Amino acid sequence: MKKIFLTLSFFVYFLQIFSQEEKLYKNINEGLKNPEEVYRFSLKETGIGKIPKQLYKFGNLKELDLSNNFFDTLDFEILHFEELEILNLSGNQKLNFTDVFEILSEFQNLKELNLFNNFIDTLPSNISKLKKLISLNIGGNQNLNFEDAFEKLQNLQDLRKLLLSSTMLINPNKLRKLKNIEVLDISNNPYLDFEKTFNEIKKFKNLKELYLYDNKIEILPDNIKKLKNLELLNLNENRIRKLPDGIGKLKNLKLLFVVRNRMDEIPKTIEKMKKLEVIDVSYNYLHSFPEEIGKMENLSELIANENQITFLPFEIGDLENLVTLNLLNNYIKFLPYEIGFLKNLRFFYIANNKLKKLPEEISELKNLEELLLYGNFFDVDEMQKIKELLPYTKISF
Repeated sequence: MKKIFLTLSFFVYFLQIFSQEEKLYKNINEGLKNPEEVYRFSLKETGIGKIPKQLYKFGNLKELDLSNNFFDTLDFEILHFEELEILNLSGNQKLNFTDVFEILSEFQNLKELNLFNNFIDTLPSNISKLKKLISLNIGGNQNLNFEDAFEKLQNLQDLRKLLLSSTMLINPNKLRKLKNIEVLDISNNPYLDFEKTFNEIKKFKNLKELYLYDNKIEILPDNIKKLKNLELLNLNENRIRKLPDGIGKLKNLKLLFVVRNRMDEIPKTIEKMKKLEVIDVSYNYLHSFPEEIGKMENLSELIANENQITFLPFEIGDLENLVTLNLLNNYIKFLPYEIGFLKNLRFFYIANNKLKKLPEEISELKNLEELLLYGNFFDVDEMQKIKELLPYTKISF
């Protein structure tokens, strides 16, 4: 099944530092055949506690993954990698970060640093020397003094991406000091005070991506509307029954994920979100879509499987740019003839519903590649008719 994956849109340009032709090496001997062409190397989960000497022959290295190993410190020889831009030290729970940062602070080109799940309780002051740091992951460090950390991180003027998931964060006091943040992940912090949290992050004028999944959120504050530049909002795995009307104020939002919540309706104000491209509301309690959904002119993916939807509004036919429509496992008894207006639809999943017939207008879906219809109530004649209406579509009954 075709899906849109969660991507950090802001970092597309950052990932382009490494062209797709630049291979991720995992074998030193293979890399030694052309050491000057090794830009990316992974020693992930290799059970080591020291960087092999031969690795230092890769003088052009830009990305190094040392995650999930047994490092307690780093040798000063690592500074041989003068071009290093991405360093992953996550899952090295024996690391002495006071010593490690004496070395890390010398990396003048470091842009991305991953320190997830390392038992860090405080960030050394010399982290402020990493002037080019764009992305920092300090999630999984449940004893970290965040108030102190936010004070130190405010000196990193280029910091744009901050990951704080799985940290037992409760009150993000002073988070607002990081005013340049564009991507913020505070997921899997079930004791987070969301009123205080939003009072902090509503000051983030440049925030583009916000990840709040798995936080036991029951009510999303209406002041989410203050995040005017938000492009991605992830609310998966919470307890939300209703989205606030203010969400319609997020006029730059492109990706909205509200999977596995408790919603029984989508607010009509969604019609104001003209730039929305993907909405995933699967695994909720929706009975229908508001007719206003037809005004979301840029929508390309509508995912609403595992709900209680019984019908589609005829305005669904106004979604001219829709490519994927996923309505698996609902209670839909018939489709409106306007479904035939979806000229760009390529993937239509409506298996396990209550359908007995499809409208003949389905034949207008000239670009439809895949149609899932199993688990419905079509008789043999209707199946044959559907095949004739869509001779070039892969159909599963």
